[in-house]
Amino acid sequence: MAIIDEQGVRRRLKIMLGSEPLADVYIKRFGYTIHIAKINGLKIAMEYRAMQQNGGVAEEPKPKVAETDWNDPIFEIQVKCPACFSPVPYWDQKARALGSSLDMFHMPSYKPVGTFRAADYNLIAVSVCPQCFFASPDKKDFIVHDSARYREVPSRLQQGELAALLTSADDRTTMLEESGIDITREHVFGRERTPQGAIFAYDLSIHRALIESRRSIPFALFKMAGYSLKQALIARTYKLDETPYLEHALEHYLKCFETSNAPGQQYEANVLYEIIALNVRLGKITDAGAFVAVLEKVKAEASLPDIPFIRWYNAARDLWSDRDNPDLWK
Repeated sequence: MAIIDEQGVRRRLKIMLGSEPLADVYIKRFGYTIHIAKINGLKIAMEYRAMQQNGGVAEEPKPKVAETDWNDPIFEIQVKCPACFSPVPYWDQKARALGSSLDMFHMPSYKPVGTFRAADYNLIAVSVCPQCFFASPDKKDFIVHDSARYREVPSRLQQGELAALLTSADDRTTMLEESGIDITREHVFGRERTPQGAIFAYDLSIHRALIESRRSIPFALFKMAGYSLKQALIARTYKLDETPYLEHALEHYLKCFETSNAPGQQYEANVLYEIIALNVRLGKITDAGAFVAVLEKVKAEASLPDIPFIRWYNAARDLWSDRDNPDLWK
């Protein structure tokens, strides 16, 4: 079983609880295993006690009642972190509960279907381990219990990547420190995740994929670019500045194309489409035109382009033809 170093856990608890004395209280009560419910409960109790001591009046905190609304389009399962084996909540969509529409970057936005209530799955798509901050939106990256066969399905990640991810937990702690966000207030580990918390969860996913890319794992850069586009969509949806995330996505897609990190006709055309779309969106029309020419060359050199390639090619040509349309990005 993987071991998290006590110093690293203490550092994470200090950040999550807001003070070293409170981290010491937590460790004395609960040990070196991080439980978000216990962290939240300890913070609420301490805040309530401080308010009483300062003469404030507040209703005594009550435990939150779990939601059982059958109209909820989301359900939760427990998976395990493949790096440190801690339990992690994973949220998935019920069948035919949410419809979706794609933006110009082919990122989905969600709307309820039938009697199901609204839920923005983009906010909770990433699951984050509270112990080592491993993060991914893909269930296959975690250890999943197969109830039909009474066994655990291992993560698709290799031992080399998992070892690197475990030893880099302190780097992710530094990311949290530098982000300036309150990881519990933003519900980075929970269902009530805020837009800022969701964006940071994708930052943690990008860090995971970066480690994969350093080991030359195919599609690592492709995933990093897609995560940045998800961040841009969340920012746009909640009236935040999407530009930095679009620029990051462009950087990742360019490197992905240069290194052939997403092999195959379909993915090559997909990457070129995103590069063209991002350049147009960022006002880099000359660069976009240059990559339209690259796409044309790739098509001409392909002996027999497959159907997905042709679809991406046609989408890129349509976007380029419509680049001056003011309604293109609405």
